[in-house]
Amino acid sequence: MLIVRHSYSGDTIEIHVEDTKFFIPKSIICRTSEFFKNTAKPEWEGEDGPRPVVLDEEDTARIFKLYTVWLYNGSISRADDSLKTWEPLSRAYVMGEKLLDVSFQAVILKAMFRRLIETGRQPSIETVNAIYCGTSDPSPARRFMIDICVWANRGCLGDIENPAVELHEDLVRDLLRALTAMPKPEETDSPWELDSGTYSKQLIREGLLR
Repeated sequence: MLIVRHSYSGDTIEIHVEDTKFFIPKSIICRTSEFFKNTAKPEWEGEDGPRPVVLDEEDTARIFKLYTVWLYNGSISRADDSLKTWEPLSRAYVMGEKLLDVSFQAVILKAMFRRLIETGRQPSIETVNAIYCGTSDPSPARRFMIDICVWANRGCLGDIENPAVELHEDLVRDLLRALTAMPKPEETDSPWELDSGTYSKQLIREGLLR
C-alpha cells in the first residue's frame, strides 16, 4: 500500500483511497471541506484519536491526488495535464460534491470553462451524464453541461438510442426544457412547408408505404 505523507505540522487525518493512504493535517483537509470537518469532530474519534476516513471505490486515488494538489497550492495548475481533461475534471467535481467542498468545485468549474474555451474540446454525453449522476439540483455544473449540449455540442446526443434508460432522468428533463426554450430558427418557412415530401419518403424507406 502506498503511503503519502505531507510535511505540514499538526494533527493529521488518515485517509484511505483505494490502496493508497494519505496523511493530511487537519488544518489543511478541514479548511474548506464540511465532510472532513465532520469527520474531525471529537465525537467521531476513537480511543487512539481520529479514525481513518475511507472513501468509497469510486473515488480513485488519482482524482484525490488532484484534490491534494489544490489543497496545498490553491490551484490545480501544478497537476498533471492528463487530470485537466473532461473525464477527470468531471470526477473531481463529483468528488467535491461528496466532500462538501464548494471552493474546490468552483476551481474545477473554472478549469472546465478554460478547457472548453481554450481547446474547443467538448464533453461527451457520458461525461455529462456522470456529472448528473454525482450531483443534485441546483448545480452550476449541471447547468453548464446543458448549455454545452444545447448550444455547442448537440451532436453528442446522436448515439443515444433510449434516453429514458441511458441518461439520468434529471438530464433528460433539463435537456427537454432547454431545447423547448431555445429561440425559433430564423427561417420563416417550417420544415413541412419547405419539403412535405420528406415525411412520405421516410414511410417508403421504412417499408410502411408503397
